[in-house]
Amino acid sequence: MRKTSASAGLVRFARIAGGLLLGMTVVGCTQPDLPPGTMPELGGSSGGTDGSGGDGGATSGGSESDHGNGMSAGTDDSGDDGVSEGETGDGPAFSCLPQDLPLVHPLSGSHGDVWVIAGYPDTNETEGVAEDYAGGHLSFDQFSNTAYTVANFRVADEGVPVHAAADGVVALVEDGFADRNVGDFGSCPAPPSNANRVFVRHDNGFATVYSQLKRDSVPVEVGETVVAGQVIGAVGSSGCSTRPGLLFKVADCDVELDAGSIDAAAGVDPFRERMWTAEPQYAPSTRLQDGAWRVGAFIDAEDVVDPGDNTTSVPSGAELGWALYWAHTRAGQSVRLVWRRPDLTPVFELTRELEQAPRWMNWGTATLSTVGVWHVDILLDDALIAAFTVEVT
Repeated sequence: MRKTSASAGLVRFARIAGGLLLGMTVVGCTQPDLPPGTMPELGGSSGGTDGSGGDGGATSGGSESDHGNGMSAGTDDSGDDGVSEGETGDGPAFSCLPQDLPLVHPLSGSHGDVWVIAGYPDTNETEGVAEDYAGGHLSFDQFSNTAYTVANFRVADEGVPVHAAADGVVALVEDGFADRNVGDFGSCPAPPSNANRVFVRHDNGFATVYSQLKRDSVPVEVGETVVAGQVIGAVGSSGCSTRPGLLFKVADCDVELDAGSIDAAAGVDPFRERMWTAEPQYAPSTRLQDGAWRVGAFIDAEDVVDPGDNTTSVPSGAELGWALYWAHTRAGQSVRLVWRRPDLTPVFELTRELEQAPRWMNWGTATLSTVGVWHVDILLDDALIAAFTVEVT
């Protein structure tokens, strides 16, 4: 990620230890991991206000949980535009066995750092009931994909490569569609939803599908042989998507080589079938992934998810908008921001309750008047996890 040094701008961050937070000082969180099956489905909530002190105050603008990555759990019968298809002929019989297709992870890094698994395939066949492989509820009803998200579009813009999960042959490519979609499911386009994606067929007969990629990020062509770990695209937000991320699917042997059949095909759950060579941790510890700062308030969740570059200066008396991006928050946790004047005197603080969700964003504003370098501490359950400085001019 981009880091801002003291000489590069007036908003300065320094890394202490660990984490991939954008230029911010990060002290590793020590919250215990929850056991499988304890992550319920939650929605977001609006924020309140809490600020005092003659130098202004801090305001909590809002918060939003992200159960899933804002991506459609349904089908999208994509049309022919931007689509190239491969052909298949008679060949050897496929084993169609999960153990014959070991998978490497399609995204680099570890769960909770750059990316979060916000939705697993639904393992419960009962209509209206969603359940993941661990017995939790990080899924959608009849969902057959694994949904990954990254903190915001700034992270996606820097490039988060998507890798082939196993050796295979590219059988279908869709690319060239818009990839900066935001909003909610109600704003998703009617089919075809025009998601950029790659379809790879494997020797055991299964296929892997990588959807909602960044526009023009696909470097492979139909008929090309790929190997496990090879870059085949980049995280984006194309199709029926409201957040940057990746939809990954393992399709069964009976999938046809057309976009509609891919969407409707039965999915194989790589978690329940233990197909990963190194399985990602389920519901890892709470982590602060990124922080955004600008002159002026963040308006809503759509604004927060596309923050742009961090501000380089804050005029005295102006509103400083701030936003924090969390991975795997727990019910009962609280985050506290302590604002200190240049002489390190604490002036005001803001406490915000978190809820249980795979992805949580909260945001607000602070008005700073005293000229000089301000210091802001970020505490999770009274433990310092991050700090930043901002120069008021």
